[in-house]
Amino acid sequence: QNVPNVNTIPGEDVFYFDCRMLPQYQLSDLLADMKRIAADIAAEFKVEVKVDTEQFAQAAPATPADAPVVRMLAEAVRQVLAKEPSPMGIGGGTVAAFFRRLGIPAVVWGRNEGQAHQPNEFCVIANMVGNAKVYAHLCGQL
Repeated sequence: QNVPNVNTIPGEDVFYFDCRMLPQYQLSDLLADMKRIAADIAAEFKVEVKVDTEQFAQAAPATPADAPVVRMLAEAVRQVLAKEPSPMGIGGGTVAAFFRRLGIPAVVWGRNEGQAHQPNEFCVIANMVGNAKVYAHLCGQL
């Protein structure tokens, strides 16, 4: 626990980084950089800096943008919603990672209002219905 007010200098301070990495970056490289920076700070300010990891999970390999499942989902979005999708990776974790680690190309898709993991997060029912229609159409193509 830190200090109870803003004008007290703590004897000890604790803070956390939540780093969600894309597959092309190695967590071990990031951790090595963080430890190097911590060592530099410790030496410069004559303090003790400890770097611990609470969770360490390398991102699963990316699904290629030209994988059949990506092309099929994109076509379903075009046909059902008349929208042009933009395949991209995200820096968060999903169940698709388990499949991708097994070498099975997987996609995650859904429309949202850009407020995921924010205060007052919500889902628009019309988006959920449209998402279901896209997935139903996609399943009908298998």
